[in-house]
Amino acid sequence: MKELPTSIGQLTTLQKLNLYECYELKELPTSIDQLTTLQKLNLYECYELKELPTSIGQLTTLQKLNCRGF
Repeated sequence: MKELPTSIGQLTTLQKLNLYECYELKELPTSIDQLTTLQKLNLYECYELKELPTSIGQLTTLQKLNCRGF
């Protein structure tokens, strides 16, 4: 998977997003800021992901961000 659809922002009650070993993932859509109940985001070993969108700062319920390897 190289990218997530922008429609992921519609999953407003999503609490955990596991993208572990999505080796080809290059970016997260800015709509990720709409995941207002997201508590855990796992980006472990997403080697092609070079940066996070600034909108990720709006995830005020985020408790755990695993991003080793990117």
